Amino acid sequence: MKTCEISSFLRIFFVISFLIISPLASAETNWQSVARLMDEQKFNAASDQVDTLLKKFKAAKNNNHWRQALVLGTTLKLKTDPIEETAKYLTNQQWPNDKDSKLLLNLYLAKVLTQYVKQNHWEIHNRETIKSKKKIGIEKKTIEQINADINLTFKAAYQLAQSRPNDALGSLSLEGLKAKNLYFINSDYPLNVRGGIKDTIAYLWVEHLLDSSMWSIAEQGQKAKLALNELLSPVLFINPADTTKHPLLRAVSLLNQLEQQEL
Repeated sequence: MKTCEISSFLRIFFVISFLIISPLASAETNWQSVARLMDEQKFNAASDQVDTLLKKFKAAKNNNHWRQALVLGTTLKLKTDPIEETAKYLTNQQWPNDKDSKLLLNLYLAKVLTQYVKQNHWEIHNRETIKSKKKIGIEKKTIEQINADINLTFKAAYQLAQSRPNDALGSLSLEGLKAKNLYFINSDYPLNVRGGIKDTIAYLWVEHLLDSSMWSIAEQGQKAKLALNELLSPVLFINPADTTKHPLLRAVSLLNQLEQQEL
């Protein structure tokens, strides 16, 4: 996995570790068993076990472990299944109804969709728009349509973050898996930098908007026409989810909004 991808996943799991509370002893044992299988690189067996746990926690409405099973199940399917099937898995699953779970899963879905585009960059950028009243599968969506989906997930996560304290993030490890330390590397940032949930989401969103490999052909061509004074404006405020605006303008606006909130 590339360093930039690991770094992005790390910051996402910062959010995960903060949102997940300490599990019951039985759940701890379950996650340790999954961690052991992953440590042995038995990813299919681990995936099957997580699917079983997912049904259990979903039936019990244990939202903390339910969302943990969805995240871990998606992570395992990234190792065993085609990326588009993994995206469908997370999209089509029922999610817990609590705000923290929705925040976390929207953020993780944004990362999975971004990885899908990066792994199929040339093919996706050459797709033609299909006009249909029926729901279009991810394997037929254009880069513009997938980007719209990604921005909606970031928007949902960011809005959910507004209604909660911008608390400092806690431990780096998932409860029940921290002994194996399967998902984390040391952070590039001090604990007081990007330490809040809202800040983390905003910077991840900005990273996405600044990634020109995710831009459409039209957006690539529009870059040279953007006015420098507009890009440097501290009073530029537009909806960062408005895909009719250039990604650079939306990134500047999002950073301006974040700065204003922190003043």
